Amino acid sequence: MQNTVNGNGAARPLVRGASLVHRTKLSQGQRAVLVADIDDGVAKYQPTQSELAKAIGVSLGMVQRAKRLSPLARQRVMSGEVTVGHYTPKVIKLDPPAVKILDATAIEDEMLRAVCRKRVTDYVLSIAAEVEKATQ
Repeated sequence: MQNTVNGNGAARPLVRGASLVHRTKLSQGQRAVLVADIDDGVAKYQPTQSELAKAIGVSLGMVQRAKRLSPLARQRVMSGEVTVGHYTPKVIKLDPPAVKILDATAIEDEMLRAVCRKRVTDYVLSIAAEVEKATQ
């Protein structure tokens, strides 16, 4: 159990949904007290994504698709204009970027890692820009 701080600076225990799975050694009475503490606000409960999806009655796949939506797309879904399925990813064929061949033995490992991180970031950003252009 983790402690959280409310506006008054008082800490209250945080019970995560994932940690409940590991609480099999609690007696029935201890589990009842835990539920009472959560219900009374003595402890804060943070459910897992899976628990929330099940409680609301949607699949995890749909939740994961919804999490990938932009704020504007989420707003359109919530207003009833479109569905989450409306935003299924479109396959866009992109030409691979020109890549210079580097002599890995001539470059130190750290420098090589930095070059790879930069190149991957640039490539991902260019793909995102192409996707944004194609879906407008």
